[in-house]
Amino acid sequence: MEATGTIRTDKHGNITWMNDAFENMTGYSLKELKNEPSWFHSLFGASTEKVTLTKLKADVRKKIMSVEDIILYHKNRTCKRVQLMMHPEPDTSVSHEGLLISFKDISVERAEDYRLNVFQTVIDNALDSIMIIKGLSNECGETYRIVYVNNLFENITGYSKAEVLGKTPAFLEGRETDKTTRKMIREKLEECEPFTAEMINYKKYGQKFWNQISFVPVANEKSGYKTWISIQRDITRQKSMNAMKKAQEAQIKKEITRALLIGEDTHRKLMSMELHDNVGQLLTGMKLFLAQYKKNKNEEYLDESILALDQSIKGIRDLSHSLSIPDESENALLIHIESILKKINATEKIHFSFRHSLDESCLHTELSVNIFRIIQEQINNILKYSKATHAEIVLNQENHLLLLSIKDNGVGFNKYDQSMGIGLTNIRTRVNLFNGEMKIITNPGMGCEIQISLERE
Repeated sequence: MEATGTIRTDKHGNITWMNDAFENMTGYSLKELKNEPSWFHSLFGASTEKVTLTKLKADVRKKIMSVEDIILYHKNRTCKRVQLMMHPEPDTSVSHEGLLISFKDISVERAEDYRLNVFQTVIDNALDSIMIIKGLSNECGETYRIVYVNNLFENITGYSKAEVLGKTPAFLEGRETDKTTRKMIREKLEECEPFTAEMINYKKYGQKFWNQISFVPVANEKSGYKTWISIQRDITRQKSMNAMKKAQEAQIKKEITRALLIGEDTHRKLMSMELHDNVGQLLTGMKLFLAQYKKNKNEEYLDESILALDQSIKGIRDLSHSLSIPDESENALLIHIESILKKINATEKIHFSFRHSLDESCLHTELSVNIFRIIQEQINNILKYSKATHAEIVLNQENHLLLLSIKDNGVGFNKYDQSMGIGLTNIRTRVNLFNGEMKIITNPGMGCEIQISLERE
């Protein structure tokens, strides 16, 4: 530590003596400043506030005690902050009735004060709640007490600094605070390891909140960890949003499962109806014709039986085709779509057009099947409900997306007046399975268009 520099003045304020410490501090020798009236300006310069200089000069003239923080200049014009202490010469035997002035270097102390003030300002105005605790040893072992909290801690918890200083951090805990988390925090503090935990804490008036707490140990001069800095954040809203998101995801999965089950049941019913109403009746008719042929040996009954058998085979083949899915062969998806539309267009009740710019080799089987089922479902919707005379299917690819549009000129509907039927529900479910998006454009008398985008990967 640098020694205190000291000078002595006569009754006129001129320097008559200085110690070695002062000479080292300023670079001036006694010869240079002795009986030099301008020494005051040489040592203190322009950086010292005018008010402080005026007061010092007045105190020198009045020969009264004075203590000031002031800038002291070295001969080479560097400077440092010193504490100046001036008082009348204590030795009454000295006839010149001068002053004894000492200079203590406080540059490091003031720099540290400034740094601490900056840190204090940052901590006080931080966007997270900050708490500092210290470990204290007693007969019961180690305990931890709060020695500082910042402004945001007060805002979040409702407790003032005066109410929390000296308490343990556990005072924020309550009935719903997890015991396992409490134990983990205690163990981590004893092990002097940094950690983060999430737990339920309670505000001043009993309102609970989710608190994300991070603890960082600070080593003391003996390399022991007795001080902890705790950064805390109210994550109640985040927890609520996460819980809501999980609930929504669970609900979506439930709806998807339900829709898939409904879709499977619908397909089974269609198969049952087709087999019962078409194939079943044809086989029953064939049985009657064969019975008549056996009885009468009439060749016409045999011909009718063969015709019924052919129609039954065709019905089963058509049902099989309607339930089949695209395989992994080249252009299987496009072939299936065109095959279905060809049969529908042959009825001349409605005409479907199909345009595409699709490289089917870029599609995996699951996506091809999904696209086919979506198109198949909407075709059924159009045939059952739309009363359309024309419909158009457009299937394109753009970068990583597949874009599907199915549009008809039918009666349309008000999508806000009714919930989606099973068909559209099944389509939306399939779209959701591939993280896609679906838009329905329709109005009464204006037809209907569904626009779908699906991820190719």
